[in-house]
Amino acid sequence: RDDGLVSMMRTLVENANKALLAIPTAGLEITEHGMSALEVLGHYLRVLRVIIKFAESGASSAPLLLSNSLGQFGWPFLEAISQQIHQHEIILNGVLGVQEQLLRSTPELLASQFGATIQNCVTVFEKSKNAKILSFFTSAVEAYGAQESNSFQLLLTHISNTFFQYISSEKAAHD
Repeated sequence: RDDGLVSMMRTLVENANKALLAIPTAGLEITEHGMSALEVLGHYLRVLRVIIKFAESGASSAPLLLSNSLGQFGWPFLEAISQQIHQHEIILNGVLGVQEQLLRSTPELLASQFGATIQNCVTVFEKSKNAKILSFFTSAVEAYGAQESNSFQLLLTHISNTFFQYISSEKAAHD
């Protein structure tokens, strides 16, 4: 049964990579085909999140096998997506949903990539101000807060400053 989950995850990531190739990178106009690919990729990310949740819930007899598989081919895919097309909210929310599920289920799996992931999220937050990133930061603090309290204090200060600067620079809705 676990081999089936791993196979399903691998196939899902392969198909999601194909959808990713149909989405233009930043600065290019998105076509109808590209919009369809965005929607499909968003669905794939939601399914990936459910697979992880299922595997880590104990319904699977070997969640470590699935976690290792995710680390092998799923993680590079998630990082590529979040760096390439983070400007599309449906994709950013999907990637963050998967990463949040991983933080809740298997924080030890993310430990080796955590620094790069947080830095990427900070960069994306600075550009997009997407509230879903704040939810990811909350999950990160819950998962690693005791070990990284100084780092999270600096992160919170930086994010707060970025957010307050954004709010104070925006014109009122009636202007």
